[in-house]
Amino acid sequence: MEDFGVWVYAHLPADEYPATRAQVDQLGSVSQKALYDTAVEAVISAIERAAGGG
Repeated sequence: MEDFGVWVYAHLPADEYPATRAQVDQLGSVSQKALYDTAVEAVISAIERAAGGG
């Protein structure tokens, strides 16, 4: 069964979302763990900047 997120991306209007539609295959290959890791890294970086450490 096709991933729901990829299905949603694939059905966005191409004239309104050309970049997203062009990257549908790549978007489908992103894992939940990769998304989580990226979000955690972003939060840590923001905290470091706010504390003056980065």
